[in-house]
Amino acid sequence: MTFTIASVNVNGIRAACKQRNELNPGMNAWLAQTPADVVLMQEVRANPKETEKALAPSLEAGWHLVQAESDAKGRAGVGILSRTELSDVSVGFGSFATSGRYIEATVATGE
Repeated sequence: MTFTIASVNVNGIRAACKQRNELNPGMNAWLAQTPADVVLMQEVRANPKETEKALAPSLEAGWHLVQAESDAKGRAGVGILSRTELSDVSVGFGSFATSGRYIEATVATGE
């Protein structure tokens, strides 16, 4: 069994999800066709509620989201999208506890 992980700097999840034109249909369109099992996101730059709203079509299609929110509004923020539910989620550590720069989780691979 293969397991594919993608990493993307979204540079703002709301902007990344916006459909701009035929050639740039946005992140939700990409998530609908990507073979990735897990997508690691950097620079989310939104609170969890805003992220869920931007990713609503993907979440409704079965993607699961966890996010580390930055305490500095509009800055940083990382998240994990997975085709299966995530467990053992840990956000931050030490001086990175509330910076929105570190998240880890366990992904069940079905094996």
